[in-house]
Amino acid sequence: GPDDPTPSEAPKTDVKPVELMKPVTIRIRVIEVTKKGNFDARLTRFKNLLPAFDGAKLVDELETRVEPKSTVTLQIHGAPTTLKVTVLKVEPDLTVKLKVDIDAFKFSAKTTHLRSRATMMVGKMIEKEKGLYLAVTTKVEP
Repeated sequence: GPDDPTPSEAPKTDVKPVELMKPVTIRIRVIEVTKKGNFDARLTRFKNLLPAFDGAKLVDELETRVEPKSTVTLQIHGAPTTLKVTVLKVEPDLTVKLKVDIDAFKFSAKTTHLRSRATMMVGKMIEKEKGLYLAVTTKVEP
């Protein structure tokens, strides 16, 4: 087919590994957001990632270590649901690719975390005025 490598694209012998098999420390802050309300002081540094909301409450803070190509299931405090985190890939420059799923809210997102910008915010509205957002921060030991 058209995607077949031509002979000139044969792999070179000095190619660096395309991924690292290093465990990733993942910290997830589970945040309930509302259009109006108070913004939890502990979440102030995420306010720029949640521009549409005046209210934010820290529901839970989870931390786990996950091996590449593995999935960990975490229980969210005070919520009848679990959150699954999969490390899809750790790039040689320590960029981390994750997949986050919350089945109860039919929520799934893929995130890419650069070393210099390790926190990504993902989430969705679960009611008209209320949403569940996750501030996901990754760390790979060099």
